Amino acid sequence: MVDSNNPLTARVMANRTWHHIFGSGIVATPSDFGLAGASPTHPELLDWLADQFIASDYSVKDMIRMMVMSRGFRQSAAPNEVGLAKDSSAQLLWRFPPRRVEAEVIRDNVLLASGHLDTSIGGSSYRIHDVKQRYAQWEVVDNFSKPTWRRMLYQERMRRVSTSNANDFVSTL
Repeated sequence: MVDSNNPLTARVMANRTWHHIFGSGIVATPSDFGLAGASPTHPELLDWLADQFIASDYSVKDMIRMMVMSRGFRQSAAPNEVGLAKDSSAQLLWRFPPRRVEAEVIRDNVLLASGHLDTSIGGSSYRIHDVKQRYAQWEVVDNFSKPTWRRMLYQERMRRVSTSNANDFVSTL
């Protein structure tokens, strides 16, 4: 997978990192680089990023640092008429498109500012809801106490599974 003769791994990772940083990938279909996927908007840039990723010994940290220090990332989000007329979606990075901050980031930062965030790494997860068989029965039982002051990364998430789909899956086993 990481053979230098196979640049696909590095191209996929460079594109996924770009997608995470800029909000959309150089290839708009990050999960499909095959024939059914979209073509890259900037293939030379994607190849260059893949080469940089390989040269950094596949360091994601170096890749992220390079992207967030770029002029494209540090651009103002303010629109102007000329830019909007030529490239309203800002794919050419003439401005940094504004994006919403995820709820998890806001919550963790509120806990950090209040002095309550538990920054310890590792350990078991925590849950804020009781355990029920059906999604509609779950209730929040503990949303703010010392065990829940860990980063959202460690919170168990409720997953909604339709009963009919679960039964179909089990019947195929």
